[in-house]
Amino acid sequence: MKGSFCRWQLLVAAISLTLISISECNSYRLSRSVLPSFYNLTINVKEEGHERFGYKFYGEVAITLQTNQSDIYEITLHKDYLYMSSCVVYNKDGAVHQNVTIDSLKSNRTTQQFTVPLVEPLTPNENYTLYFKYTGYFGNHDTGLFSSSYETNEDEYHTVYLTQLKGQYARSVFPCFDEPTFKAKFQLHLGRLSKYNAVSNTRLIRTTKEENDSYVDHFDITPIMSTYLLAFVISEYQARGNLSEFAILSAPENYNYTEFSYNVGERVIAAYNELFQMPYKQLGNEVLLFATKHWTLNNNNMENWGLIIFKEDMLIHRPGYTDGLSHKELTIRMIAHEIAHMWFGNSVTLSWWSHFWLNEGFARFYEIFMTDQIYNYKYHVEEQFVVDNLQRILEKDAVATSLPLTSPEIAIQFSYKIDNETNFFPYDKGASIIRMWRNLMGSDNFNKSINSYLKQYHLKNTNPSDLFAHLKQNWPAQPEVDLDTFFSDFTEQVGYPMLIVNITQDNQKIVLHQKRFLYDYEDGSDATLRYTIPIAFTTNLDQSYYNLTPYTYFNKNDTTVEISFENPIEWIIINQKQSNYYRVFYDQPILTQIKQLFSTSRSRRIPATTKAQIIDDLFNFAYAGMIDYADVFEYLEYLRYEFNYVPWNAAYHGMERVVQRLTPQQLPYFEKYLTNITTGIFNELSAKSSSSDSVMDVYNRVLHVSWLCKYQNTNCNKQVELLFLGNLEKPSPDYREIFYCAVSRTDAHARLWDLYHNETDSDQKNLLSRAISCSRDYTIYFKLELFHLLRHSEQFIGLITIYQQNPDLIDPIFSMIRENIGELVDRLGQYEMFKILSDMVDNFTTREQEKQFTIFIDKNIKRFDKWAHTDIQLFPTTIRKNLEWAEQRLGKLVNYLVKRNEAVNLNSCVYLTKHKIFRISIEQALNMKGSILRLQLLIAAILVTLIARNESDGYRLRRSVLPSFYNLTINIQASRNGGLGYSFIGEVAITLQTNQSDIYEITLHKDSLDISSCLVYNKDGILYQNVTITSLKYDQETHLLTVPLLEALTANENYTLFFKYTGYVKSRGQGVLSEFYKTDKYHSIYITQLEPVYARLVFPCFDEPAFKAKFQLRLGRPSEYNAVSNTRLIGTTKEGNNSYVDHFDVTPIMSTYQLAFVISEYQARGNRSEFAILSAPENYNYTEFSFIVAERVIDAYNKVFEMPYKNLGNEVLLFATSGWFDDNAMDNWGLIILSEKILVQKPGYTDGHTNKEITCRNIAHEIAHMWFGNSVTLSWWNYYWVNEGFVRFYEIFLTHQLYRNYHLDQQFVVDNLQRILEKDAVADSLPLTSPEMSVQSPAEINNQSNAFTQDKGASIIRMWRNLMGGENFRESIRSYLKQYHLQNTSPTDLFAHLKQNWPAQPEVDLDTFFLDFTEQVGYPMVIVNITQDNQKIILHQKRFLYNYEDGSDATLRYTIPITFATNLDRTYNNLTPYTYFDKNKSTIEISFKEPIEWIILNQKQSNYYRVFYDKPILTQIKQLFSTIKGHRIPVENKAQIIDDLFHFAKAGMIDYAEVFEFMEYLSTEIEHIPWRTAYVGMEQVVRRLTPQQLPHFEKYLRNISYVAFNEVTAKSSSSDSVFDVYNRNLFVSWLCKYQNVNCINQVNVLFEGSLEKPSPDYRETFYCAVSRTSAHAHLWNLYNIETNSDEKDLISRAISCSRDYTTYLKVEVFLFENDDQQGIGVIQMYQQNPDLITPILLMIRENIWKFIDRIGTFPMFIVLKDMVEYFTTREQEELFSDFVENKSHLFDNKSAETLKSALTTIRKNIEWAEQRLGKLDKYLAKWN
Repeated sequence: MKGSFCRWQLLVAAISLTLISISECNSYRLSRSVLPSFYNLTINVKEEGHERFGYKFYGEVAITLQTNQSDIYEITLHKDYLYMSSCVVYNKDGAVHQNVTIDSLKSNRTTQQFTVPLVEPLTPNENYTLYFKYTGYFGNHDTGLFSSSYETNEDEYHTVYLTQLKGQYARSVFPCFDEPTFKAKFQLHLGRLSKYNAVSNTRLIRTTKEENDSYVDHFDITPIMSTYLLAFVISEYQARGNLSEFAILSAPENYNYTEFSYNVGERVIAAYNELFQMPYKQLGNEVLLFATKHWTLNNNNMENWGLIIFKEDMLIHRPGYTDGLSHKELTIRMIAHEIAHMWFGNSVTLSWWSHFWLNEGFARFYEIFMTDQIYNYKYHVEEQFVVDNLQRILEKDAVATSLPLTSPEIAIQFSYKIDNETNFFPYDKGASIIRMWRNLMGSDNFNKSINSYLKQYHLKNTNPSDLFAHLKQNWPAQPEVDLDTFFSDFTEQVGYPMLIVNITQDNQKIVLHQKRFLYDYEDGSDATLRYTIPIAFTTNLDQSYYNLTPYTYFNKNDTTVEISFENPIEWIIINQKQSNYYRVFYDQPILTQIKQLFSTSRSRRIPATTKAQIIDDLFNFAYAGMIDYADVFEYLEYLRYEFNYVPWNAAYHGMERVVQRLTPQQLPYFEKYLTNITTGIFNELSAKSSSSDSVMDVYNRVLHVSWLCKYQNTNCNKQVELLFLGNLEKPSPDYREIFYCAVSRTDAHARLWDLYHNETDSDQKNLLSRAISCSRDYTIYFKLELFHLLRHSEQFIGLITIYQQNPDLIDPIFSMIRENIGELVDRLGQYEMFKILSDMVDNFTTREQEKQFTIFIDKNIKRFDKWAHTDIQLFPTTIRKNLEWAEQRLGKLVNYLVKRNEAVNLNSCVYLTKHKIFRISIEQALNMKGSILRLQLLIAAILVTLIARNESDGYRLRRSVLPSFYNLTINIQASRNGGLGYSFIGEVAITLQTNQSDIYEITLHKDSLDISSCLVYNKDGILYQNVTITSLKYDQETHLLTVPLLEALTANENYTLFFKYTGYVKSRGQGVLSEFYKTDKYHSIYITQLEPVYARLVFPCFDEPAFKAKFQLRLGRPSEYNAVSNTRLIGTTKEGNNSYVDHFDVTPIMSTYQLAFVISEYQARGNRSEFAILSAPENYNYTEFSFIVAERVIDAYNKVFEMPYKNLGNEVLLFATSGWFDDNAMDNWGLIILSEKILVQKPGYTDGHTNKEITCRNIAHEIAHMWFGNSVTLSWWNYYWVNEGFVRFYEIFLTHQLYRNYHLDQQFVVDNLQRILEKDAVADSLPLTSPEMSVQSPAEINNQSNAFTQDKGASIIRMWRNLMGGENFRESIRSYLKQYHLQNTSPTDLFAHLKQNWPAQPEVDLDTFFLDFTEQVGYPMVIVNITQDNQKIILHQKRFLYNYEDGSDATLRYTIPITFATNLDRTYNNLTPYTYFDKNKSTIEISFKEPIEWIILNQKQSNYYRVFYDKPILTQIKQLFSTIKGHRIPVENKAQIIDDLFHFAKAGMIDYAEVFEFMEYLSTEIEHIPWRTAYVGMEQVVRRLTPQQLPHFEKYLRNISYVAFNEVTAKSSSSDSVFDVYNRNLFVSWLCKYQNVNCINQVNVLFEGSLEKPSPDYRETFYCAVSRTSAHAHLWNLYNIETNSDEKDLISRAISCSRDYTTYLKVEVFLFENDDQQGIGVIQMYQQNPDLITPILLMIRENIWKFIDRIGTFPMFIVLKDMVEYFTTREQEELFSDFVENKSHLFDNKSAETLKSALTTIRKNIEWAEQRLGKLDKYLAKWN
C-alpha cells in the first residue's frame, strides 16, 4: 500500500487480529463453530509394549460434524498423549475435503486442545466428517484407558482393560470435543485377543474375526451423551444376568459372591423407574451392566451410561468375610448412587463442571433416600447421613478453604480445577441442600419438580437455574420467601449460618440473630455473609418433633427474627432432625432445659438426629472457642439415658479430637467419665452379639467396645476376654477387628497368634495383624512380634496401631522406638519410619514428650535422607502447637473431669501440704465435729490454695522477691579424649530481697537444667530450708520453676537461694554452644547466646529484663583453653589434673541475658583487661582493621553521649569471633560476640569496601548496645525497638560521621527505610510497640526480633532527629541515658525526654504523633494535587497498602510532618517541618504567592511516608531531574520518587510503563543511590518479562545507562570511590546479564589482558560476566588452582553464569568439588541467563535422572521449586506441567505435591504479567 501511515495501520490491524486469534486458541473452552453429532470409534487393544509409555492401543475415529457459521478455517478439539498418523476431512457426500498433513496440526499442551487447519473454509449448516488414525498409551493411573490385574487361586494373573473418562480423560482415548455440552451419539468397535471378552455402554451387536487370534466387537449406538460417559471393559470376566439387559461382570472366581449386589441392582432400578416416571430403558439405552475393578487410586466407582464400573469390594460379598451389615449397606448405597446418575448426569447433564453438584448432589441424595425406601429404614441411612455426611461437611464448610456449590464458570477452566470439583462439597453439601429443599417443600412437591425437570431436559445440558425454575413451580406459597435469593445463598455463597437463640426473661419470646459460623474469624474468610434461613421449631407446647415445614424464613437483610408465644415455654428446639443447613447456638437457660428434657423418658420421642445435632454443634462451638469443652462434656452427661446409635456416633466423633490431646495422666479421669455415661447403653448392648441385633445394635456395639476397651474400661475388657475364650466362632465381619483388637489387650492376646498363623485369606490376615498390634505388652511386641512374627507389609501399620490404640502407653512405646530406631529404619525403611514419626507427633501430649522427641530428632535426623529433614525439623513445632492448644483450651475440662471423679491430683496434694494456709485449714477441719463439715472445709482449703497457686500461672514472674546478686560457677565437663564435653556442672547462689510477707514459694526460670540440690539460706548464711528435689514444681511451657517453702519468708529481708545442677551444651541455637574451627586439627570453642530468654538454659535465674542484678562468674576449663567473660579476670585457681577455674570481677547491674563467656584457644589483639579482639591465632593478623574501627567508635560514643563507656560500670570491652553464630552478633555487656566474617579481613579475600562497611556498621551497632540495652534496658520485650531501633540508628549515623566515604546516610534510605516501607504495607505488618499481653511466651518474644524493631525503629528515630534538629535530639538522648542508667524503661520515658527539647513551632500534638508511628501499624501516603493556577497545593492522606482488601485497617490516619522545596525556594536540605498534617483533618492546603513549576515533599525522604504526585507535578519533576539543576537535588529524593513510583505501580495505582518512562531521566544520572533504587524496583518487574521481551528491555537499559556506565566502565581504578565500586558492580551485573555488547566486550578484554584478581567487592560479578564470554574456560583454571574454599565457591558460582547451557548442564556442573555448589550452580545458571530458561528447563527435563543421581532428590527439588519463579510464558508453563505430570513420582509425596501446586504459582505470575505489564511491553518495544 502507498503511504507509510496506511501500511502501519494495516500492520497493526493484522497483528491485533493475530493476537486475538492466539488468545482464542489459548482459551481452555472450545468454540461452538462446529458441533459433533456422531462418533464412529474403533479401538484396538494390543498387548504391545513401549519402553517409555508402556502398553499402547490403536484408534480410528470418524466424527460427524455440523457447522454453525461461515468461514471456518480450523477445527479445534481435544487430545492428550495421542499420536496422530492420519487426519482427513470429508464433506457430506463422503468426498475428501482436505487431507491434512500431520505436521500442520497445532497442539497446545496446556489446554490439551489441538487444531486442524483448513485450506478451504467449511460451508455453514453442512455436515462434515473429521477422521483420525492415531496411537495412544495406557494411563499410569486409573484414568483414561488403563489396565488392572487380579490373581486366581492357581497363582495366575489376569489382565483387565478398562476406562475412566470422567472429568477430561476421554481426550486421552480418542480425539474428541471433550466438554459436557458437546453431546453426541457413539458407536464403538473394540479389537481384542480371543481370550478376552468386551462390554461397553450398549449391547453387543456382532463380532468379527480380524487376524490371528484377534477379534473386533461391534456395539450398538449409544444415546446422545457427553464424551466422559463412554466406557468399555476388556477382560475374562463372567456375567451374572443378561448382557443385553442387566448383568454383573466379575472374575469367574467371584461369580457366586455377586448375588446380593445383583438383587440390589434389580430393586434399585425398579424403584427409580417408579419414582422418576421415566423408566431407565426409555432414557435411550436398554443395557445396564456392572463391572468390577481390582485396584484403584481414586474414584470408587464410575457411572458410565449403561456400564457402571465399581471397585470390587462394592459388589463382591464373600460369606464370613465381606458380607457384614456395613458391607451390605455400602453396596446398597453405592449401587443406588451410581444408578441415580443414569438420570442425573447421563440423561440430564451439567452444562459445565462448575455445576458438578447437579450430578453428585442428587446422586448422593437419592443414594440415601432410596436405600431407606427400599430397605424399610433397616439401615437408618438418613439418620447416619446427618452425622457422617452433613455434620462432616459443616466442619469443612467453616474454614477459609470452603467452596461454594456453584463456582463461577470462569474459575473452573483448567484440568486441575475440573479435578478439584470432585470434592466433598458437591456430594455432601449438595445432598444436604437438596434434602433441605425436599423437607421444606414436601416430598410430593419435590418429586413433581424433579420429574418435570428430568423430563424437560432429557438428553440435554442444564445449569442450576433450570433446576430452580422447576422447584419454584411447586414451592409452597407460605411462608413467603425470595426463592432466588434463598437458592443463591446456599449454592453460590460459601459457608453457612449459625442461628443464635435467646429467650426473654418471661419465657414468652424467642429472639433470633444470625452470623456466619467460622472456626477462626481471622482466617481470611468473609464473616459478613448472611443467608436466608428457614426456621422450623418445636416447643414443649406443641412437641411437633417431626414437622419440618418452616414457620418462617429469616430474611438475610433482617437483623433479628422474633417468635412470641401466648404462654411461657420451657424449651425450644430449632431445626428439627437437622433438616436445614445451619447450626443453632442456644443461650444457657435454653440449653439447660434441653439437657433436662433429654434426660427424661420423654426424650425417646425426640428424633435421634436432633440430639446428634445439638451434640455436634456444641463440640464445634467449643472448637471455635465460643464455649468451653467442660460445658460440652457436662451436657453429654445426659447420654447416661441415651440408647440410640446416632447421638452416640456424634458424641464419639466430637470427643476424638479432644481426648487425643489429654495426657496419659489425665486419661484415667476420662475413662471414669466414659464409664459413667456409658453404663446404661453398654449394659443394654454388652460386648456379646445376638441374633436379634438390629443394624443399629451392631454399629453401636462396635462403637462402644472400640472406645471403652481402648481406654481400659474393666467391664469391657473382661467381657471381651471371656467371650473370646468361651467361643471358637469368628465374630461377624462388622465386629471382628474391633473385637480382636480388644482381645489383644487382655491375657488372651497369645491365642490371636494361632488364628493369625492358621488364616489363609490375605485380607483377613491383615485384619488380624492390626488387631494383634493393639497389644499392651509393648515389650514383647517390639522384641518378638513386630519383626519376627508379622509379615513385612504389616509391620508399618502395626507399629502405628500399638500407640494409637494404647494412648496411655505412648511414653514407654516411644522409649522402645528410641532404643530400636536403627533396627526400625533398617527393617521398615526410611520413608515408612518417617511416616510413623509424622503420625506419632500428633499423639504426644506432654512437655516431657516434646523434650524427649526433640532430643531424639537431634540425634537421629541423620538416619534419614535430606528430603525428610525439613519436615522432621518441623515435628517439634507441631507438638508444641498441640500442647499449647490443649493448655489453652482444655484446662477447665481437665478440672471438670478430676472434680467429677472426686479425685485430687497427687502432685497437687504434695504441693498443698507445704502451704501454711492449707496446713491450718486441715488442722481446723480435722478438729471439727461432723464428717460433712470436715469435708467441706477440706475442699475449701484445697480450692483456696489452688486459687493462690493460679495467681502465679502464666509466663511472667511475680515481684514478691527480687534478685540482687548471682554468684555463679560453671564447669564444662571434660570429654573422654580430655577436651571439652557436652554437659556442664553449675552452682549458683542468688541473693534475694523480699518485698512482702507470707511468701511460701519462690518462682524463677530454668530450661533443660537438671537440679540436684536446692537450699535456702537466711541473711546470716544459716540454712533456712533444704528443699527436696521432688517438691520442686516445673512448668515446661512457661519454664517456671517453683520452690515451695515450709516456712514463709519475712518481708524486706535478704535470703540466698542456692542450686546445684547439670546443663547441656548445644551445637546450634541458644544457651551454651559448642563450635569448632580447623587448622591442622580441630579446635573447640564454647560460647553463650542468652538473648532474649536463654539465660535459663545456663543457670536458674529470674530471666526477665526488669530483674536486674550483679553477677560474679567462675568458669572451670582445661589448661589448654582460656576464658573470657563480661568483666576482667581477677584470678585463676588450679582445681585438679589439667583443670583450672577462672574468677571474673563483679558485673554492673544488668539483665540476665547480658551475661556471657567464651572458652577457647583464642589469641587477643589488645589488652584483655580493657579492650581486645579475640580470634583464632591464625586470624590474629587479620583483625587490625576491626580493632582500629572499634577504638574509633568507642571514642565517638563517649563524646556523643557524654557518658564514657568506662563510667557505665565496666572497664572491659572485648570482641570475640564465632564461626557458626546464627546471628551476626550478640551484644553482651563487655563481651561482644561477632561472626568471624565481621571481624576478620583477609587481604585479597574479605577486605573489600563492602566487607569493611559491614565491619564498621556491625561494630558501631553492637557497641551502641552498651548504652541502649545494657546500661538502659527495655522494661519488657514489647519495647524491643527501644534497644534495636537506636542501635540501628547509631550504626548508620555514627559510622557515617566516622567514615563518610561510605555515605551510609544515603544507603540507609535505600537499604533500610525503603525496604521496611515494603514490609509495612501488608496485612502482617507489625507496630513498633506491641501490646504487652501479646508478647509473653518465648516464641512471641523471639518474634520481636524482626526488621520492624530495627529498620522501622531507626527510620522513626531518624525522622524525630531531623524534625527536632540534631542538637535538640542529642540533648534529649543524653538526659534520657543519664536518668535511666542501670534502670529499665518504656517508650513513654523516652518520649518525655524528647518532648523537653522539641521545637515549639510548628505546633503538634507530640503524644499523638509519637503513638501514630510506634503503636499503629503501617504509614501514610500523602497525595499531592496542584490547582490550575499552580499557586496552591492540596494534600490528602491515606494509609498506603498494596491490597486494600487484605484485612488491614485502611482507615488508619497519622500525624504527618510536611517538609518541601519548590523552584521558588530550593531548600533541599532543610528538614524542619513547614507544618504537621493533623490526622483529624481531611486536607491541608499550601498557597504560594507566585505560580510554582514543581514541588518536592519530604526532602531526603526524612520522614516515614510516601508521596503520590499528580501527573502535572511528576512531569515537571522528571524534567527537573533531567537538567543540570537536577544535580543539586539530594539523591535521597530522587531515590524516594523512583521507589514510590515502583510501589504505586505494584499497588495498581499507576502503570509500570509510567515508571519506566519517568526513569528515562536516568540517562543523565550518574549518582549511585538513584540507580540502586531503580535496579531494586526493576528486579521484580524484569523477572516477569518473557525471553522475547527481554531484548527490548536490554535496549532500554542500554540507553538509560549509557552515560553512567561510560563514567565507571567495567575497569576498576585506584582512584575509585566507594560508590564508584558499588556502581560498577551494579552496572556490570545488570548489563552483562541482559547481554549488553559493550559490557561483555569490556569484561572480556579486561580478563584476557590482566592476570590480577579483581577486588573482592567486584570479583564475583566480574567473573560471572566473564563466564558469559569466550573466556569462560579460563575460569576453570582459576577454580582448579584455588585453595581457599570460600573463593572456590565464589568461582563456581561465577562459572555457573555460563550461557553454554548444554556443556554446563551435561558436564561442568558435576565437576564442582562441593556437592552443594552443584544445585546452586544450576539455579545460578537460569537466574543469570533469564532468556535461556526454556532450553535450560528442557535440558533438566531430559537429564533429570542424572541430576537426581548426582545432586540428590531434595536439592533437585529445591532447584525446581526456585525455577518456577522465573517462568514467564505459557510454553514454559506447559513444559513444566508436562514434567510434573510425568516425573513428579521421582520425588517424595510432599515434594511432588509442592511441585504440582507450583503450577498455580506459575499461572498466577503469568496472569499478573499479562494484566500488569501490557503497556510496559508496548513502551519497551518502542525502543526498537
